[in-house]
Amino acid sequence: MSFSVRWLALAFLMLVVFTALAAAPARVLNHFLPASSIVLQGVSGTVWRGQAAGCLIRMPGGFLQLGQTHWAVNPLSLLLFAPRVSVDSQWGEQRLRADLTYRGVDHLDVSDVEARINARLLQALLPVSLDGTLVLNMESAEIQQGVPLSVVGRLVWEDATWLSPQGAINLGSYAVDSRQVDRELQATILTITGPLQADGLIKLSHKDEIASYELSLELGSEGVMNPQLQEALSLMASPTDSGYRLVLQGELQSAR
Repeated sequence: MSFSVRWLALAFLMLVVFTALAAAPARVLNHFLPASSIVLQGVSGTVWRGQAAGCLIRMPGGFLQLGQTHWAVNPLSLLLFAPRVSVDSQWGEQRLRADLTYRGVDHLDVSDVEARINARLLQALLPVSLDGTLVLNMESAEIQQGVPLSVVGRLVWEDATWLSPQGAINLGSYAVDSRQVDRELQATILTITGPLQADGLIKLSHKDEIASYELSLELGSEGVMNPQLQEALSLMASPTDSGYRLVLQGELQSAR
């Protein structure tokens, strides 16, 4: 048997296997997906094209409920050994749409992301209670071991609110624009509108398989700053002539 015939036979066999797996009932996914990271509830359809009544994704502070979730696998991507899945979910006013491409163990490409979620999700990451709406439009991102290597897109925090012990305090609306500069991921923070003015830069770099971040943020107000907000900022930021400066540095833990 010639090399070309063997190659065609192998390709045909792989196509049959992939087709059989994709046509399998969607419920078999729960046997392959890591239950510690993702949980599908009320699954129907096939592996190729299916839906779940609920989908839970593990976040640093717990699980994120995506709600009703639909997915579809791109058939051609299976032949390229880079399965691509289109995902669409809704949970109340929360929406998420994205294309996910599996590149290997702990290596994922994300593209064409449109998301709208409640900012209270940030409470799992920050020691403060926040509210508002996070709107994400991301062109592309490369994620390895749970850490972003590159991100191109914009995140907008609409109607940002701090839920202080004395009541809700409006902060404004802000945008974060991310881009790749050489081998460093940079994100610019700017104020769209609001009483609290924020201007800063986030840097994420990788060296020797270690991801380190640096946040430098200038905070101020055109008028008199809310006393409660001023008191809270004084506990974590350094005072300046125009307001406060917040500087944070550290390392990101991989998903392993």
